[in-house]
Amino acid sequence: MEYPHLSNSKIMEPISPLLGFVKEKFPQQGHQIDALYQSNPDFQTLCADYFACVQALNKFHKLSFDGLHATEEYNKLRIDLEEELKKFLTDHK
Repeated sequence: MEYPHLSNSKIMEPISPLLGFVKEKFPQQGHQIDALYQSNPDFQTLCADYFACVQALNKFHKLSFDGLHATEEYNKLRIDLEEELKKFLTDHK
């Protein structure tokens, strides 16, 4: 699955799979996520990074690469991105 190219201007479709990952992790902030995604380029990039990271982890798991160093690094990155998303949502209420 491809994720959209992000720029500082308008977001290209489709955005729903990308936002779906973020909303799944933070279901109580769905409306806030939509609003931030439409208005904040930094949040758009953060969401895209999170989506790409989760996609890579899913691919590694499907290919049984669970013990690889890269899988461990992507898992750490996923956790860091989730913390950054949580902070962003808290800071932009």
